[in-house]
Amino acid sequence: MPQGRNLAINLVVRSKQASKQLNQFETRTQRLGRALKVGLAAGATAAGVAITRFAGQSITAASDANEAMNKVNEVFGDAAGSVKKFADSSVTDLALSEGAALEAAGSFGNLFTSFGVGQREAAGMSTELVQLAADLASFNNTTVEDAIRALSSGISGEMEALKRFGITLSDVRLRAEATALGFDVAKGALDPLIKSQAAYSLIMKDSTNAQGDLARTSDGLANTQKILGA
Repeated sequence: MPQGRNLAINLVVRSKQASKQLNQFETRTQRLGRALKVGLAAGATAAGVAITRFAGQSITAASDANEAMNKVNEVFGDAAGSVKKFADSSVTDLALSEGAALEAAGSFGNLFTSFGVGQREAAGMSTELVQLAADLASFNNTTVEDAIRALSSGISGEMEALKRFGITLSDVRLRAEATALGFDVAKGALDPLIKSQAAYSLIMKDSTNAQGDLARTSDGLANTQKILGA
């Protein structure tokens, strides 16, 4: 009889333990379920935010590219087609988005035409400077945007920014280059048209070592990152 009572007591105790363990397991399962729901909700929210941000950036980029295209059309007129064709391969050739390449070319062209350079000639000079900016950035391990700003400053007559890229402009050199190009250089300040042509010529001469560097080193880590960024 005592054995039966002990057996009954053991069964009750074990039953209570099993019930407690089952309750604990159920509680853990419920917590896990809630955690999964929270995690999935957070993941969905993060994904939604990322998608929304990407969509917004895409719309902005498309708008910027459209504005840049309008600028190119206005600045270069009938020569705009060559600039657009140049920008088609801007991601791999320049490490720039198409919109950024068009904007840069349009800005250079706006400078040249304001100095009196013809639209067709300005188109050729502008695209060459954008390509040079990409090569200077690669050669000097900086951003294409920095190189574009320095080149724009040089064409505008501000000479200091180009020194970091190994390009030195001075009044004496500009005057000598203008004479070499066949311009009639009178005493006094150089005419803006003559000065811009001389500056462009010296920039191209002084940057010989850097020209083509992006293509030569496009497989390197730094330029690969720039291209992926574009």
